[in-house]
Amino acid sequence: MLSKKRGQISLVFIYLAASVIIVIILIFGYRAVHSFLEKQQEIQLLSFEKDLKNEIDKVRQQYGSRISYELDIPGYDKVCFIDLGKEPVNNFDPVIYNLWSSGAEKNVFLVNELVEQSFYAGNITVADPGWTCLNLTEGENEILIQSAGVSARISKV
Repeated sequence: MLSKKRGQISLVFIYLAASVIIVIILIFGYRAVHSFLEKQQEIQLLSFEKDLKNEIDKVRQQYGSRISYELDIPGYDKVCFIDLGKEPVNNFDPVIYNLWSSGAEKNVFLVNELVEQSFYAGNITVADPGWTCLNLTEGENEILIQSAGVSARISKV
């Protein structure tokens, strides 16, 4: 009778150990997948930044040229462009306005509820009032890049 109880007790410990190991594997698996997805989004962002800069430079160097450029940036609601050569206008996102008025060298902003990423995409101009935003969630995902001499003009299509 005593050996039967010992056998049952050792089975409980085996099941408990197996459960702990399974939970640990699940936690590490979740973290690995989460880390992979974050890295993938970083790579997509860096790729978008590089491609946009290249397109702006290409158009800027060919006077009179213009292209339509599709913004492929998953994970963001809006993209905003500002003209660093114009006076800051305080009638839109306060974070972008603060960066603009502080003289920060950033002219492209990726926005969800807050500004999440920003970078300098080269010498760009934007029609008055000096900024434009596209709502990516509403299908506005295309811009027109036109050569304007030493800069490239950005506008909605």
